[in-house]
Amino acid sequence: MHYIANNLCCVKYESSGLVALEMLKNFSSKVNDLMKIQYIVPYFVFLLKSKSNLICITSLHFLIDVLHSVNFDELILPSSDYSVFDGYIYPNILSLYESNDLSLILEFTNVLDILIEFEETFLNVALKSKLLKLNDKNPKIGNDSFQIEKLAREEACYRAYDQQLEEFKKNLYPVIEDLLSKNDEIDVMLTLIRKLPYLLNFYGGKNNEEFSKFIITNFNKKEWVIQKEI
Repeated sequence: MHYIANNLCCVKYESSGLVALEMLKNFSSKVNDLMKIQYIVPYFVFLLKSKSNLICITSLHFLIDVLHSVNFDELILPSSDYSVFDGYIYPNILSLYESNDLSLILEFTNVLDILIEFEETFLNVALKSKLLKLNDKNPKIGNDSFQIEKLAREEACYRAYDQQLEEFKKNLYPVIEDLLSKNDEIDVMLTLIRKLPYLLNFYGGKNNEEFSKFIITNFNKKEWVIQKEI
């Protein structure tokens, strides 16, 4: 695996890179879930910034495939990986949107709902891992002072979960607004409009009014295919 992965980062030809990506993805089925996240995922993440759009897009698809293969119900993360999605995976995927390349922006838009799903999933796994770690430190039953401290730490874990999710929503919203405003990029608009029901559900009533205002305002400005989707 290391030979394939190390050479993957410096291949000369696009076709060679695609073959290596396929081999690495196939190898991921042979390792456990934590190894997938700690050793396989970083190579796909690294190649999201490849000069080849095809390599970028393939890396994104394979990255999502590998993450979908993880059994998150059984996964326990070490403390060093609590923010692996928020602080590492997602920011690199976001670079596709920031690239100003239409094909990469379209790919980012196409997986927007999947990214939201992974954000919530990783936050849940991090919360579960933190709470499990707290329970493992539980001394003798009846130690009242420890139990009070433990409850306080548990409450802090839940607050951190809520804060991180709100921060994600806050940072993602301007991206969605920008994507919705790309009047000349019909494919991006169509893709995002098809995901609006999911986005409305994710944001809840807080932002539904803003989304609705945008749809009403732009209904008569778009090509008929956009009107049809709305």
